[in-house]
Amino acid sequence: MKPSTAITVLSLSLLLPSAGCSLIAKTGPTINGKPVNSGAAKAPGKAQPAAQPAPQAAAPTAKPSPFQAPTAPAANVSDSVPAIPDAMKVVAAAGAPTISLQGASWCDEVKGLDWGNGKVERVFPKELKKAGGLYKSGLESMSKIGRFACGGTKSADRMTWVRSYMQQNANLTGMSEQHQVHLMGVLAKLQSFDLTNFINNPPEGCERFKAKGNPNALESNRNQALRIGMGCADGTSADWMVWWIDRGETIPSSIETLGWLYSSFAYSAKVVSFKTGVTALVDANRFDQSAFFAELKERGADDQVIAKSIIQFAKTAVKLKEWKQHYSEELGEDYAILTKAASDGFADWVKSYNQDRAAVDFAFEMEEAVLEGDSRKFEGCSEKARGYATEFVMRGNPTTPEEIQNAAAHPIGSLIVAAAYECEKAQKHPLLASVYAQMLKSAAVSRGPRFASRLALVKAVAEIKAVKSRFTLRPRDFMPQANSGGFGRTSTGYFTTGEGVVASAKKNGDALEITFKKESWKQPVYKCKETGRLDRIEADGTLVYRKKCKQTGTKTIVSQEKPVTVPVGAANGIKPGSFVVIARSKEKASEGLPRHVYKSKKRERLLNFYGLPLAR
Repeated sequence: MKPSTAITVLSLSLLLPSAGCSLIAKTGPTINGKPVNSGAAKAPGKAQPAAQPAPQAAAPTAKPSPFQAPTAPAANVSDSVPAIPDAMKVVAAAGAPTISLQGASWCDEVKGLDWGNGKVERVFPKELKKAGGLYKSGLESMSKIGRFACGGTKSADRMTWVRSYMQQNANLTGMSEQHQVHLMGVLAKLQSFDLTNFINNPPEGCERFKAKGNPNALESNRNQALRIGMGCADGTSADWMVWWIDRGETIPSSIETLGWLYSSFAYSAKVVSFKTGVTALVDANRFDQSAFFAELKERGADDQVIAKSIIQFAKTAVKLKEWKQHYSEELGEDYAILTKAASDGFADWVKSYNQDRAAVDFAFEMEEAVLEGDSRKFEGCSEKARGYATEFVMRGNPTTPEEIQNAAAHPIGSLIVAAAYECEKAQKHPLLASVYAQMLKSAAVSRGPRFASRLALVKAVAEIKAVKSRFTLRPRDFMPQANSGGFGRTSTGYFTTGEGVVASAKKNGDALEITFKKESWKQPVYKCKETGRLDRIEADGTLVYRKKCKQTGTKTIVSQEKPVTVPVGAANGIKPGSFVVIARSKEKASEGLPRHVYKSKKRERLLNFYGLPLAR
């Protein structure tokens, strides 16, 4: 048979509606570039003892593979295995893959092995009860059935017993015939000690996929996800892993994606929180099995590593189904509301990213420079970083500081501002770095679309809780958390503040020298109340609603601020008579930035916020 180049596609979401839906389409199946059987089973004919079995083809010179096309048993051959009773036959469950096994292609490598003592009608029911198990006893059972398939003459009756066992596996796990054929081929040829070692430990082939050298945190965590997807490592904390995975709409590696999904779902549904699972749902629904197996082939995974990855894949699919069932029952009608909110938050991030792709890509470049500790990668970054940050926060023509803060708290905006912070800090511009840190002070930690989906859930849960006081989920439970690789969260060379009316403003090169009057002025006092409109979500999960304020009086202030110089580019609106709240460098108090610039001491119009001109 000529090897097929077609590899089928899977969305893990296909498993969600019912138990054991097909994991893999049944047309032209191949794994690791080698075709496997998917044809319909042939009914055995009447026994003809005088007839001789068809001559066997010459044995191949190359080592046989579990993926070679199965050879159907001759219909007129029988051995000591009796026909399977109708009561023991297993048929495909609704939505499960149909097993149409005709021959045991793996038997060329397991000749001489059998499943032990005992008649099939006595032993088989015990093994059938272990079907669907993806841990030690279930895999030992699969090994035993694989050996049984290779006993005697591999008659049609023998294959019918094996086919029923594999169908039960498919019904309970959704595992396809192709996957089971591969596992049979790997497991059946292992003796007891080797089988236990395979089940409990990574195969030798996993060694080549360890990260080498001195990888940074991003590289080591991505490598961990890769090894989990291959079955070469145990799952880790999904809430930790998401920080490294969440850098765009898609995860570049399908194997890493499976590692992320396994870490998210491969435990008891009661242990995996709703927050953890819902964050990974979009990736589960989009999972591409064809890309997964193609990548295993490209990376040179051997049969045992592929077998381990098939097990990881099946475990993930089973646990994902259990997770969905558990929370759809627990949350009732709110399950659909919340999963839609998470999906919408993901989609909104992708839409925003497509508008600001260059700025976000630059932000992640800055993060990689931080992780690598390579100062050369920051050279010349200031102008680009400031440009991206200014363009984003000023896009909506803000008229108040709150509107600028809200822009900096946007899931995309906070990444862009954080990159500007890292750049200015690395370029030893501490005052500018502190300005960006100040903008991020009340912004929730942001990352990619998975973090954005969590932020969307904060709002959605708050809305449900507003009408259902006994709702068990809490908004703050969904707040994303940065791990040790986070950036843009602290300041360097932070500033002190002062304020006054400008007496003079003289340009001196790239600086504007400002002196202040000794003034007294009346400062308005406001009484504010919150509206029902949500402005932003702060870093601690606090929901900040837009306020409606009314002036209730004034208070008298007397002051004369000391002279200060500010960059000309940040001096918008500063002239004699304007009122300036100045941010001074702690390292050099005579230098600073305008924090707020008002047209006059009456503060009736804000012109400038941290050097950014406001709409007038």
